[in-house]
Amino acid sequence: MIGSPDGKTLAEVSIVIAPRSRPFELTVENLKLSAPEGKSAIDFGNVPGINYDIWPFNKSNADQPAPYSRTDKLLVSGVCSLTGGSGGAGVRVGDGVHLIIDKAASLSDANACLSALGGEKGPGIGGNSGFFSGSVSINGGTITATGGSNGVGLGDLTGAVTINGGEVTAISHAKHCPGIGNRGNLGGMWLNGPSSVQQLAGNRSLILPGETIVINGGSVTASADNYPGISAMSGMKYYSFSSKLTDYRQNFLGRLTINGGKVTARGSSADYIDNAAIQAAESRSTVEPSAP
Repeated sequence: MIGSPDGKTLAEVSIVIAPRSRPFELTVENLKLSAPEGKSAIDFGNVPGINYDIWPFNKSNADQPAPYSRTDKLLVSGVCSLTGGSGGAGVRVGDGVHLIIDKAASLSDANACLSALGGEKGPGIGGNSGFFSGSVSINGGTITATGGSNGVGLGDLTGAVTINGGEVTAISHAKHCPGIGNRGNLGGMWLNGPSSVQQLAGNRSLILPGETIVINGGSVTASADNYPGISAMSGMKYYSFSSKLTDYRQNFLGRLTINGGKVTARGSSADYIDNAAIQAAESRSTVEPSAP
């Protein structure tokens, strides 16, 4: 268990979970942390030895953690605040990591509060601005994820965002960045034509696919000042470039599934989207929307 002495913010400090062969569980209690430049406040680092070719990523398994994923846990107690440095996340989810965020044992959601704020270009909770990253499941707690400048609230992940419970709020104030999902431009870069696509197609680290978002329960609020609040859509959708990208991960345009819970989304105008609250390449729901 890690906490802050006397309730003070630990400045210029980053907690890094080193490469590991076994799942890791971290409990934070009343922790207030501000990371240095280039670092995330808590970094669940990459799992070594990942081979994507052994598990082709496609629409049929997009909402499942990869079978080689390491399942780590972040348990929350009290009131915790995590702020990433420039380029870092509040909580970074490394390549091959399936991170479960939950309240500590015997606590209510109200007594397990986590606020994660990304640094410049960093998400509140997610995979930083690079392509390779993991997946996140939120099972409980009062979780607020706010993106830094040019950062999403909860997302920028290769794997799925799954919300099973808790009070979850995801906020983005940045252009082309949703509250939940992957940013609308490709890895932070706009493409100027087919020649740009051909250059980027060979560099997978610059390509973000559409996000897979699954909401099974809890209360979810997602807002964005210059993009849809929830986005399960790759930026490639609007450029019709997907046919030029042959990698199976690059061609996945996104999916949103809502099976339960209360979902509130707010969006605002972007360059090519007019005040949409939610956008998705594919969507499905097993619940009926409530009347306004």
